[in-house]
Amino acid sequence: MVRVMAGNRRGWEGINMMTKQAFLDRKPAVKRIEIPEWDDCVYIKKMSAGERVQLVRNTTKVSGKDISLNEENFMDSIVRTCQTVLCDSDGVRLFDDSDDDFGILNDKDGAVLSMIFSDIMAFNGMGLTEEKDALKN
Repeated sequence: MVRVMAGNRRGWEGINMMTKQAFLDRKPAVKRIEIPEWDDCVYIKKMSAGERVQLVRNTTKVSGKDISLNEENFMDSIVRTCQTVLCDSDGVRLFDDSDDDFGILNDKDGAVLSMIFSDIMAFNGMGLTEEKDALKN
């Protein structure tokens, strides 16, 4: 950590600032999700900025100033998001971006994947409202 002096209304005080390397070394937060239908659990990780952008692009469609759910791509987006975010307890992805891994997940119980997707969205502080706001900016 680098110690930086910063001013505010109360005067100067020391503030710790993360170094670039420390920033790059940060691992995403991980959450355990129970899957009662499978009598098991999975782990999900926080999405990177790029993963969030891709999700927004895949799940919404823009027409002028109107933003709506892209129902044509929605189930594919659920599977792709699970493919990207499912991980082990250390945050290491379980699946790569290959079409083979997409097919493996696509053959799983859609209701379970939808439940996992809902948990992913909540864990990442996202919903359709947040996606619309992201597209406007």
